[in-house]
Amino acid sequence: MVVPKSVPDLDVVAMEEGLMQTWEEENTFQQSIEQRREKKAFIFLEGPPTANGKPGIHHVVARTYKDLVCRWKAMEGFLVERKGGWDTQFSLKGLQLLMESREFITSLLEPTRT
Repeated sequence: MVVPKSVPDLDVVAMEEGLMQTWEEENTFQQSIEQRREKKAFIFLEGPPTANGKPGIHHVVARTYKDLVCRWKAMEGFLVERKGGWDTQFSLKGLQLLMESREFITSLLEPTRT
């Protein structure tokens, strides 16, 4: 049986950080989009990450699939501009904030009674 040799000097975190720094310096992601500017567009409309309720692991799984589909279509040569956060439904938290804001604004507009 072949036993793999250990690599004690391998620092995968430093490798990833170096790669991310290079991609940022070279604007790699934006260049990958610009190279496909004249190609057929693939549009993936997604909803907000958590439309209702608290975030859960199912949101991570769904986001992973969305990311995989967009990467796959980009590798096929499509222009894929990633635009997240489409508001497809009104969230409960948004409604709560709207109602609180309305009550606050109304209280400011009412004449003070002394």
